[in-house]
Amino acid sequence: MKALEAAFSMALWDWWGQKCEKPVFELFNMKTDEMPLTSFTIAIGELDEIGQKIDEADPYHILKVKLGTPKMDKEIMTEIRRHTDKVIRIDANEGWEPETALDFTKWLADQNVEFVEQPFPADQLDHTA
Repeated sequence: MKALEAAFSMALWDWWGQKCEKPVFELFNMKTDEMPLTSFTIAIGELDEIGQKIDEADPYHILKVKLGTPKMDKEIMTEIRRHTDKVIRIDANEGWEPETALDFTKWLADQNVEFVEQPFPADQLDHTA
């Protein structure tokens, strides 16, 4: 039900913004320079696609990278860092075991990674702080 309420609310604000010929953020008197920066999500397919995907994300200051394949993740991140030094957010999609997540996040700390989302399955929360 909450999703329906949210969808209706967004549609209503969008309609009102169009009627007033203003973007929604102006209806709330928000300043764009004070808004949090969003990220551009990169889903990695093949390593040789990384450069192209980084180029497509050029307008964005922050990249969100989908990882979660422990055997390839370090290689993927190394290749990304060959192409850009932008801030990166990681979404591992619950793809790591807790021990892997702990070891890998230590390595990621030196890679200008802002945070890691969903590093391991949610039912393993006893491994969190």
